[in-house]
Amino acid sequence: METLILVDVDGVLNVGIRDQGSALAFSQNNLRQAMKLEGQNNAMADRILSVAGREAEGKNTTYEKFLAEPNDLSQVLVGRLAQLICQAGSSSSIVLSSSWRKPTHAKKVQTLETCIGKHLGRPFRFDDRTALREEGGGAMDRLEVLGDYIQAVCRKRRGSDLNLRILVLEDFCITPLNGLKCQGVSI
Repeated sequence: METLILVDVDGVLNVGIRDQGSALAFSQNNLRQAMKLEGQNNAMADRILSVAGREAEGKNTTYEKFLAEPNDLSQVLVGRLAQLICQAGSSSSIVLSSSWRKPTHAKKVQTLETCIGKHLGRPFRFDDRTALREEGGGAMDRLEVLGDYIQAVCRKRRGSDLNLRILVLEDFCITPLNGLKCQGVSI
């Protein structure tokens, strides 16, 4: 059994807050700013504070536990990714599918790989990245990039007698997929 894990970052390894079409990172810095604006009738500050206080996981904990650090990563969520990587075993490929795969984010990727490595207790590097192409920020564009990558992997594996498990960790730009169409097929 082989495992392919495709990893998005924003909205998966950190929490995104969508408000009237724009997204904002749920980060330590943004929470501090929101606290300064508390009670001043600022909609975004109120939204951030609301998320921070909302119960998560049903264990008397709040979303504040998932705050992103200045490196834009939630260590809790990165730790959970590391657990998945461990569970996938040595016959796995971890693929960066996030917009972070673009060359302009090379330093962020290095930081991410270092963080994952700390949680794994060993050095870590992504095995591959999905193709670089213009996505336009839409969920359907990302879905097509993922589909193309998976299709290419399956073509290369033709004739392999190993089963392939695929795990896609993706928030699709904080967009619900129901009601959308991909290449004419309703989701």
